[in-house]
Amino acid sequence: MGMIDCNSCHSTQRPAFDSPFPGKERDAETGLDYFGARYYSGAQGRFVSPDAPFADQNPENPQSWNLYAYTRNNPLMYVDQVGREIILAVGIRNHEEVSATVQAILADPNTRSELADYAGMDNPDLIIQSGDLSSLDRQILNSDGTTTTIKAGGSLVPDIKTTTFGNEAPVTTLVGATMTIDNRTSGNELSTVMTHEIKHAGDARRDPAGFLNEIRRESGKEHDLRTHEKRAIEFSIEHSQEIRRSARQFRQQQRRIEEFLRRSRQ
Repeated sequence: MGMIDCNSCHSTQRPAFDSPFPGKERDAETGLDYFGARYYSGAQGRFVSPDAPFADQNPENPQSWNLYAYTRNNPLMYVDQVGREIILAVGIRNHEEVSATVQAILADPNTRSELADYAGMDNPDLIIQSGDLSSLDRQILNSDGTTTTIKAGGSLVPDIKTTTFGNEAPVTTLVGATMTIDNRTSGNELSTVMTHEIKHAGDARRDPAGFLNEIRRESGKEHDLRTHEKRAIEFSIEHSQEIRRSARQFRQQQRRIEEFLRRSRQ
């Protein structure tokens, strides 16, 4: 299994719903929580319909074979926003902004392809979490002898596995991926970092073997001159501003829905 780290050079609070899950409304008649893709039963502690079989099951993770489970039976660590597997980790910083940015990316025809293949039920998981990435900060030497610190705003770690069956050629697949947003990243930086990292996620999903080989081949190059980093930088420059604007609209819409539901319960 290959594990690689493509750290970015750019660089929780839950809504007050009756449902214990983030932003999910509970059906008053059935007591089920609606996730968009399927319903969850709090009484049974599972979804009432299964995920697709053999979609993203991992022999090294027994919980992945439970097609009715919520976030691999680890709800203290992860949050499944839609009943399919783009997962926001519990306690993620700037939860509302991150969630809205994911929605904006999926809604934008220019960016959705980078995440769409993680959102469907036949696709691998993408976990988005917060973390301390200060160890990935880089020091740049200036012409006057001083140094400038380049903050690592995010990282994308794909879980890539190569398997050989008998005499057949090896098959390289993406099992899943984890995006970490640095704890220092907030405000306008968030859309910049996330659009950068979802470009890495999309590249790894489309061609895991090529992505892995490219990173290994260019590991000795300066960070920003690596081919996959240049793609991500250009992608973020082109799309982050529109994603930021769209995410702001999604947040406003979500707040209006919350206010409507709050008033309807009074």
